Amino acid sequence: MMMLALAGCAPGASTGLTVTYEVDGAERIVTLDPDQITCDDGSAHGLAISNDPQGRFSIGLDGPRRGSVGVGSDDGLVLFEATGLDLSASGTVLTVGASEGEVSLVEGWAPGDDVNASADDAEQYSAVLSGSISCDDPVTVPTPEPESSGSTPPVGVSVRFTAGDTVHLAAFVPGDVSCDARVSATGVEPNPGTISFDSSGRVQMTVTDEAGTTEFRADGVEVAAESDGSYWLRDLEGDVKFWEGQTGGTLSPDDAETGTGTLSALIVCP
Repeated sequence: MMMLALAGCAPGASTGLTVTYEVDGAERIVTLDPDQITCDDGSAHGLAISNDPQGRFSIGLDGPRRGSVGVGSDDGLVLFEATGLDLSASGTVLTVGASEGEVSLVEGWAPGDDVNASADDAEQYSAVLSGSISCDDPVTVPTPEPESSGSTPPVGVSVRFTAGDTVHLAAFVPGDVSCDARVSATGVEPNPGTISFDSSGRVQMTVTDEAGTTEFRADGVEVAAESDGSYWLRDLEGDVKFWEGQTGGTLSPDDAETGTGTLSALIVCP
């Protein structure tokens, strides 16, 4: 596994988006220095054309808050994608808090090659995006509002934790939601998972992905519905058990790696 972090700085004395990642224990760093930055009501995006290496970034300010960064380097093509970015703004500065996502690394890519790489060409790894950029005019980040219908929430349910030296992100999108005395949700995309909580303050989540099975639990949580009856859980800290490589069968507590993690969830009630 590889952890990637993106850090951005406002134009001026220091401008750039830095991609830092690790492959086989060796750290690699790629810096994107945009020479064109555009900000409008719905997005911020930019290009590095004259500067080397060339690349681009795009950040959506509303809706699912989607972000992407692409940089061509001597090590290959680095493509970062994420939704549910943690965004804030102050004056002309747009800040991205630590936001989990995924990076696709196309090794052997060289300038002039096709930038539309397919999944078969790349290796995917967990990633984190953070940093800031500066716009010419003041920028505003709209307050996210849960959907009023019972449709699938844009972000879903995710828990971020560290096992060994690797940061993991386990996530699923709720498909079947019940909001009676006990709120519960299950889903199968992109991974099978469940989450439940009630007035007792206990929040529990289980998700199984290609890395293994993850269980999250937090107690004493004050959970309150939004004005439309949906639930938005933000950065809850709790206990995590992780069974690496185990995707079924009996899960013994003795076989689990234990630690703490952070859960975020948007549950839209039907």
